[in-house]
Amino acid sequence: MRQALTERQDLIEQRAATLLDAAITAGEPWTARLGPKPDEPRKQTAWLTAARTVAAYRDRYQITDSQHPLGPQPENVKQKVDAIRARTSLARAERLTSDPPADARRIDTVGHIGRIL
Repeated sequence: MRQALTERQDLIEQRAATLLDAAITAGEPWTARLGPKPDEPRKQTAWLTAARTVAAYRDRYQITDSQHPLGPQPENVKQKVDAIRARTSLARAERLTSDPPADARRIDTVGHIGRIL
């Protein structure tokens, strides 16, 4: 059972990495909100983890909004919980970037969480 769960986790992480790479390569506008990948190895690892979480959220909830990384307001409790995690990851990616995008507005995590709860 443990091996099956580990394998499933690995597959999910691989899919998230593939989705993120494809989005960045395609220049999808939502990826600009992540900021550029940091050069420093530790920050880069943390940034990739955060960015992949956002990509996985978009995939799971079929977010197609090209401008807003997390799309519209969540529709149910499970998605609200996942949206909070994704929003936290998006904010983390923004903080980790060495050169935040000039046109990206910072996320008001507390305000948004209050609206979705």
